[in-house]
This record gives sequence, C-alpha cells and structure tokens, in this order.
Amino acid sequence: MFRGLERQMFDAMQLKPDLAAFDRIWADDFFSINHDGSTVDKQETLAFLRAGKFLADKITSDEFRLRRFGDTAIITGRSIYFFAGNKVGDVRHTQVWAKLKGRWQLVGWQGTPIQDSTK
Repeated sequence: MFRGLERQMFDAMQLKPDLAAFDRIWADDFFSINHDGSTVDKQETLAFLRAGKFLADKITSDEFRLRRFGDTAIITGRSIYFFAGNKVGDVRHTQVWAKLKGRWQLVGWQGTPIQDSTK
C-alpha cells in the first residue's frame, strides 16, 4: 500500500504535475524540508509546481523501508530525478504519513542530497 502511495506521489510530479493528486495525497498541514534546506508548506509547494519550476520527467525510487506506528508510518528511501535523460538529483528521503479521516496522507518530507552516488 505505501509503495503504491509513494509511486502515486512521484508519478504526480513527473512531466506536468498532477495538482489534484497532490491535493489528495498531501495533508492540508503538509510540511517539507527540501534537499537545499528550504522549508515549504502544501500551498507553497503547489504554487511552485503550478509555476512549472519543478523539472523532472522521470523519478525512480529504491531503498524503501517502512516503519509503522499505529496511524503513523515513516518511510525512508532514495529518489533519483531525471530531466531530458540526465540525472538532476539524487536524494535520500524521509516521508511521514498519517491516517487522517480514514485515509493515508503525507504530512512530512525531508530530503538529503547524495553528493557521490557511487557510494
């Protein structure tokens, strides 16, 4: 289930962002600490995507690890971002999911860039 939710999120980011999917997947109080240290909430992230500033036409993920604590799930993994056939980002990430009003939503994201992906 969580791999599917993660894939839905990454698929919604590729090419033209699917803002309706993000609105459904992300909780209203979603908060992100990005790979560059910046912080954004749901509305700021949606505005960034709407403006076409996120450039990735393919996102792969691996190193998936799930820990679940009741109605909270923590996922760690790695995501690699590509644009026009070139790798433009390599990030280890932590996702925090919560079951809110009967459905799982992403409430937090933190990404750390991997500088040398040969390690």
